[in-house]
Amino acid sequence: MNIAPPSIAIIGAGAVGSLCAAKLALAGARVCFVDQRLAQPTTLTIDFVDPQAQTQRFEFTQRPSIADADYLLVCVKAYQVAQATQGLALPEHCQAVLLVNGMGAEHSLPPNWSERPLWLGSNSHGALLENGSGVSSKQVRHTGIGKIIIGNAGAPDEPAHFAPLAEALGANWDGQIEAALWRKLAVNCCINPLTALYGIRNGALLAPRFEQQLEKLCQEFCQVADSCGVPLTPAQTLAQVKQVAEMTADNFSSMHQDLHKQRPTEIEHITGFLLKQAAQQGLTIASHQALYSAIKEREATYV
Repeated sequence: MNIAPPSIAIIGAGAVGSLCAAKLALAGARVCFVDQRLAQPTTLTIDFVDPQAQTQRFEFTQRPSIADADYLLVCVKAYQVAQATQGLALPEHCQAVLLVNGMGAEHSLPPNWSERPLWLGSNSHGALLENGSGVSSKQVRHTGIGKIIIGNAGAPDEPAHFAPLAEALGANWDGQIEAALWRKLAVNCCINPLTALYGIRNGALLAPRFEQQLEKLCQEFCQVADSCGVPLTPAQTLAQVKQVAEMTADNFSSMHQDLHKQRPTEIEHITGFLLKQAAQQGLTIASHQALYSAIKEREATYV
C-alpha cells in the first residue's frame, strides 16, 4: 500500500536524529530539524551500512517551526528533553514521538503534552556523528543495522495514523513498549557504565573477566524489573547483553563517548532510573549503585 509521505520535524541533530532524517528523506518524507542551535542550511552526509552512501540537504530551522508537521521526533539526550521542548506547543494534528535513551524522560516534557497521546520509541541502529552538531557540514556513519520500535504504554493497539511514519521510517509498532524499554534499559545499564569506566569498546565486555560482574548486574536488574511488573530472567537478560555487545563489538557506547569528551552522561536516566525504582520497592542493588557512583565521580571532575 502506497502511503502519502508525511511531514516530520525532528528535535535533536545528533547521530540518531540525523540517521532518522536521512532514512525519512530517502523515503520521500518532508523533513526539517527544529533545533534552536541551528539556523542555517546544513549538508548531511550519511554512509549506510547496507551498502550505499547518500547525501541529503536539509533546512535546519529555529523554533518553533512545526506548524505543518504530522509528527515530531524528539531525539536529544535524555537530560536535554526538558530544555529542548520547553514552551513548545504541539499542533493539534501533530503526533509526538520520544526517541531517547534510558527511561523516565517523558516526565520532563511540557505539562500540556500530557493531554495528548505520547509515543515512546526505542532505536537499536548504530550511528556515529563524526563532527559537531552545530556545524554547516555534518557527517554521520551508520555503524550497525538495528530496528526502531514505537508504542504507547496506554494503548497497545496500533493506531491507524501510525502507518505513514512506519513506512517512511521503517519502524514497527510494539504493543508492549514498556517491557521493550525495560529490556533495552537492561542492556544500557550493563554496557554503558562499564565501557565508559574502563574506556573500552562494547565487544571487550565479552572477555571472561567481566562474566561475573555482568551476571550480578543482570540478577540485580531482574529483581527490580520483576518488582515493577516486568518479569525478566537473569539468564535471558545476560544473553541479550552479550548479543548486543557482540553485534556492536567495534562501537563505543554513548556513555563512553560522553565521558571521553567530558560531556554530561545519561546515567540519571539509565542506572539512576533503575536505582529510583529499586528504592521505591525497598531493594538494594549494590553493583549498579557502585557503577552509578563511579560515573558521577568521574563527571564531577569536569562538569
